[in-house]
Amino acid sequence: MSRFSMRNGTWSVGESSSSTSLSSQHDNEDDRMIALVLTEEYANLDRGVAKRLSNLAPVPVTNPLFH
Repeated sequence: MSRFSMRNGTWSVGESSSSTSLSSQHDNEDDRMIALVLTEEYANLDRGVAKRLSNLAPVPVTNPLFH
């Protein structure tokens, strides 16, 4: 249920506390699920990058000043 109120000469629309808290709980659950999925995806990417980096051939370093 929405409520209208006037403060400092402006109108605002607010939600009732029960629907606001329920919506907030759903948002928190959604945020946790998104964080979990992203954590798993980033871990998979990190493992893939680590494998590729460990398979790179060494690059010889030369300093042109000492030739």
